Amino acid sequence: MVCVTQAISVKAPAEAVISLLSDVHQLPDWAPSFARRVLPEGGQWVAEAHDGTRTPVTVRASREHGTVDVLVTQAPPRGAYMRVLGNGDGSELILSVMFPGAGGTVAIARQGQIVEQELRAVRDLAERGTQAPGPEGT
Repeated sequence: MVCVTQAISVKAPAEAVISLLSDVHQLPDWAPSFARRVLPEGGQWVAEAHDGTRTPVTVRASREHGTVDVLVTQAPPRGAYMRVLGNGDGSELILSVMFPGAGGTVAIARQGQIVEQELRAVRDLAERGTQAPGPEGT
């Protein structure tokens, strides 16, 4: 497994960033290369990619600890591990992504670009406060 870690400053309170990240319905808004949509299926969430690949996911969040993990539910588990730190009126978001090391430096560099795009998307969504509510009853 390989890990790519990056961070970004967000001009929004930590609670707003955690709320955005922990809402599975928001996943396609900030991680579109991973999930074009998220659907309930068989008592779990499934992220569907643009190519039709379907991946079961679990979101673990601790508001108390400022953590949100979006895990691919397979063995071994992998995914995105996030930490949100309050910083005055804003926050700092640290995002680490674990993924198989196949593909070498090219794949690692590409994943780094994706992480950077995801961080900017979270920042922009949190700063605009454009969180769309999820479907009722979910």
